Amino acid sequence: MFSRIKAIAFIILSLIIAGGIGYKDYRELRQLYFVVDMETSTPGVSQVFFDVGHGYNEQDSHLIQIQRGNLQKYIFPLPAQAIKAIRFDPINVSAVIRIKDAKVENKQGDIIKQFPFQDFRPIQQINKMDTSEGSLIIHTIDNANDPTVHLEKSSIEVQVGWRDYITKHGWIIIGYGLLVFLFFVGLDHFVIFARRHQFVISGARKLKIVSAANPRKIIAFIGLIAAIVSCYPVVFFDKSFVSPVGIATLYTSPPYLPGFPLDVVGEDFRGSDVAATTWSFAPNTVVQHDALIRYFEFPFWNRYVGGGLPLFAQGQSLIGDVLHWIPISLGESAIGWDIKFVLSKAVFAVGMGLLVFRLTSNFLASSLIAISSCFLGFFAIWFNHPVVFVLTYAPWVVLQWDRLGEIFAMPRPRTRDCVIQGVLLAAVTWLQLNAGSPKEGVITACFMHALGMLAFMDQVRHKRGWIQSFLIGIGFSFAIVMVASPHWLLFLDALSKSLTQYDIPEVHTFPLWQFVGFFDNFFFQLSNGRLHAVPSTNMFVLLGASSAIASFRRNKSIKFYGAWLLFVLAMSIAYGVVPQFILISIPLINKIQTVWNAFSVPMMILALILAGYGIRDYLTASEAHKKIVLVLSLSIFLGLWLVYALMTHSGRTFLFAMAILIVIIFGFIQLYRQADSGAWNKRILIILACCFLLLHVRHGMHLMTGIKEVDAYILNPTQRADYSNKSSAVEYVKNRIKEKMAPSRVIGEGLVMFPGYNARLGLEGLIPVEALRSGHFDKLLSLVDYPVMAWACAGVQACWLRLINSDQIPSRAAGLDVLGVGYVVATPGTQVPQGVKLIHSSDLDVWERETVWPRAFFVNQVLEIHKPTDILDALAKAPRAPFAAVESRFIPQGMPKDINAASQVIPARQYALTSNSTQFSVDATGPGLIVLGETYYPEDFAASLNGERVGYIRVNQAFKGIWVEKAGSYDVDFTYRPAKLDQAMTISVCGMLLLLILSALSSRGGLINRRFHDAESG
Repeated sequence: MFSRIKAIAFIILSLIIAGGIGYKDYRELRQLYFVVDMETSTPGVSQVFFDVGHGYNEQDSHLIQIQRGNLQKYIFPLPAQAIKAIRFDPINVSAVIRIKDAKVENKQGDIIKQFPFQDFRPIQQINKMDTSEGSLIIHTIDNANDPTVHLEKSSIEVQVGWRDYITKHGWIIIGYGLLVFLFFVGLDHFVIFARRHQFVISGARKLKIVSAANPRKIIAFIGLIAAIVSCYPVVFFDKSFVSPVGIATLYTSPPYLPGFPLDVVGEDFRGSDVAATTWSFAPNTVVQHDALIRYFEFPFWNRYVGGGLPLFAQGQSLIGDVLHWIPISLGESAIGWDIKFVLSKAVFAVGMGLLVFRLTSNFLASSLIAISSCFLGFFAIWFNHPVVFVLTYAPWVVLQWDRLGEIFAMPRPRTRDCVIQGVLLAAVTWLQLNAGSPKEGVITACFMHALGMLAFMDQVRHKRGWIQSFLIGIGFSFAIVMVASPHWLLFLDALSKSLTQYDIPEVHTFPLWQFVGFFDNFFFQLSNGRLHAVPSTNMFVLLGASSAIASFRRNKSIKFYGAWLLFVLAMSIAYGVVPQFILISIPLINKIQTVWNAFSVPMMILALILAGYGIRDYLTASEAHKKIVLVLSLSIFLGLWLVYALMTHSGRTFLFAMAILIVIIFGFIQLYRQADSGAWNKRILIILACCFLLLHVRHGMHLMTGIKEVDAYILNPTQRADYSNKSSAVEYVKNRIKEKMAPSRVIGEGLVMFPGYNARLGLEGLIPVEALRSGHFDKLLSLVDYPVMAWACAGVQACWLRLINSDQIPSRAAGLDVLGVGYVVATPGTQVPQGVKLIHSSDLDVWERETVWPRAFFVNQVLEIHKPTDILDALAKAPRAPFAAVESRFIPQGMPKDINAASQVIPARQYALTSNSTQFSVDATGPGLIVLGETYYPEDFAASLNGERVGYIRVNQAFKGIWVEKAGSYDVDFTYRPAKLDQAMTISVCGMLLLLILSALSSRGGLINRRFHDAESG
């Protein structure tokens, strides 16, 4: 009943679990914080320096942005080592500071050292210090920029060594171990009791009956539960996919956002691109919300970045995905995004489970694949990037093709059924293309439709033959492409007019020896802890696919061979089997650059399908064949790992591979025993369940353990933020712009209000963050020498990131005027540069630029230019006067072109801005040009003067202008309407009609059916 081996196993497991709890407790005792309760009269930055043997230096310090207001607790992390002394710089500006309490405490809240007020010693820029009502009051000198206080008796020794911890707390660890041991003993007795009373057997029988009666519903339920479990920190613990922790947003350091906690612990995402959603996709969702709810317009345009850019035509606005309407409807709330991410994974998992069930008719294989689909390394690598949404509907494309084929294979299918399945195929294709990133989305769609076509033909060929089945499939494919034309045609048109970092043909693949990393991203994780952004699955998928190899000859399914063929094709491209000179010669493929990523995404789906086949074949195989499968699977893993090990010689990957090997061998031993006996018993099932769990658990999300060695290799989402909290500085700027009744652009100094994040705040910024951006505007930024951040653009063509520091503003003042920058927000206390004035200070400083050009104006003469640099000459001659620089080919006869003569500049008035349009009124004194300082895109704007359509030209390198021939008052309207929109809608409607015609002909004995009916009547 309770054997010696079982007792030893329980003791070992109990000690391991208790040891883990104790280690976490030990680390929390060692982790120290300097905690100060403080309020200031002025916002600024507070910094703590700790001398650990190298003196005071910036590296051994921590700074926090502080806000003016009531008493707040500020928490500064300290190193877990001996500290000789602490220096406290309470603020970096002139202020009055009140300190209520100062101490050092550990992570568990135990006070290590309390600092009485007499231990505070002024070092510099302190006018006076005194105590009042239990508080220390510090007055800095005027114009202070670095007030400094030294803390007497602030040395701190290492608090807890591991020997001391075990001596003092060992009994607690033993107590934990005893409780865990008793839990295992109780669980063992419960299992024995349940077995004796046949609870498990009856429960298993009931589950088998339910699953046999409703297999698809059970698979869907399993997929949903697996998605929730894989994201449990987000679902149950207030963590988020779109947390701002560690990313420059409005502020450059904690709290990152108004009202966000200062002491939240961040996650090291190890090179994963987590900023794209924060700077682009989430703000764009707010733009979409405002367009639909506030202006009742479809969000074609984004006026908030890059002087204005196409939004829908980016190909990744996501608005064509029904799940994306959840964050759109909830506006700026992070919960909307979290719901979308979890549901997206659930839809993918359910789709994979149902697809495998349709292909294999095996419930267990389908259920295991549905679970495994939620625990892919891909989700850790891309975490919150929209590329993960490419997976959402991909299996449903194949599933829908197979359903369509099933209907068409019937002797006399109903028209209604054919139409419904055809429309559903078009709908799921639309969703798949619109759900995520365009590169990965299009490549994945091609592979899924190829496999779907094979599934369709396999269904229909018995009725119509291969050729007719192929032609019908081609017809439906053509119709589906036509239906999706609003997505791809507008994207291609915008791409032809835009600048991207992919304009130079370039191809990157991975070497074949790294193929083992496709089955676990640990093999892509470097010694410095960073990840290559390479899609990966998990080791369970490798084992399942290996089983499919073993049964390759036994499996006669065309879909099975098609999946293998497509998988090998995608692998050959992603992992460098196909030479790069071939790939770089293929149009569009040569612009992808990250070919390994784009082609690895469909590889994952195909690998999951093959794993489903492999599991089915193993479960139905003979005992002898099962043993062959086990040996082959183990050999494939060892072979892939040995090839990798010979090329890398990495100690960490060796240990990890050994751990995986132990789990696999342990599971295979049980499977081998089952193959010998032919029976599944409780012990085998429990051990296999544990092995299955161990192969997947690392790829799910987890709460942070505090154990660095563990957290470094699992995904720990961080705290959810409330984005509805308002910034006093931002609200001030909005009101200021509203009061002046003239639009103006707002930029951040340095990393403050990072480019793209301004769109979430409803402020028009300057720097484009989108993949497709205006080449003319980018050229204008270069002409005025807006600084490019070389540190963020190593190896990147046409780098987008440009930031400006306060000391760079005066020398670029004329350029900022042209660009329409009227306000700058900066960290409180930042030195105000020449040429601007400080007009507000709260959580941020607000600087105003009074020389900024009006957004729109009339000018009665233009500057004729022959090359873009002529604009710089005009700025040098008249640095503060607005002008209109126009290429000579656009200037009509009779227009004054002498820039040296006195010109009249009349600012516009009565602005009305919506998501897609800019309207204003302006007076003209005679012939001249009306200029609008918003990005020029040829043929994409409907321009009108007093209600009449007119043409427009490019002015000042990047902006728009309209010629007027006579004096008068003009109402001007520029509305963005993509040039190819009408054409795209027409093609889409025609595609839908073609889809309906094909469906009708296939069901009513038309031309497509005639051959079959003739044969039947003969």
